Amino acid sequence: MRILLAVKSELITEGLLKVFEEYGDFKVAEITSFPEDLPTIMKRASFDVVIYNISYPNKNDIDLISELHTKYPHVKLVIIGAISIERFAIKTLKAGASAFLTEQTSVEDLITAMNKIASGSKYIEPKLSERISLRVVDSSYNSPHERLSEREFEVMKMIAAGKKISNIAIELSLSINTVSTYRARLVEKLNIKSTADIVRYALEHNLL
Repeated sequence: MRILLAVKSELITEGLLKVFEEYGDFKVAEITSFPEDLPTIMKRASFDVVIYNISYPNKNDIDLISELHTKYPHVKLVIIGAISIERFAIKTLKAGASAFLTEQTSVEDLITAMNKIASGSKYIEPKLSERISLRVVDSSYNSPHERLSEREFEVMKMIAAGKKISNIAIELSLSINTVSTYRARLVEKLNIKSTADIVRYALEHNLL
């Protein structure tokens, strides 16, 4: 299987290269640290699998996954997310991804995923798959942050990472008032009050 790696982290890239070097069925044919270059790269070369590492899927990521799946339906898209969030895994799979893993995925699970998708199956990291199943059968299992909108979740993560409202507004091309509104909504949904609470919540739920 010819693999195209789209990974920004050099550490993760090196780790994947070492894993695939041990398995004769997998060959890393090309590497890019700029996911936005994927459409161009895939026009000029043939690949069996694209491994795409993202912090957490935003609209641009989902649109890119959908675009690649539409243009190259035979290519398997493996998403490696920095965080283990059920709704993000579901969105990537609906957009056309064949597998969703996290940066904490074991080597064994990675190889299992590669073999599964090669046979035409979908694959989700086991612990995440279990949580998705629980969400389906028990709505009370959903964490409070699952009720946040995409933008509210994004603002929460940025606040938890120590960014000021003014800086968030600039980075997201929003007004300070708009960002403040998102903050007010998310603290209400999470039933918390302060910035310290936001940081604590993010850490407790492994969202950073």
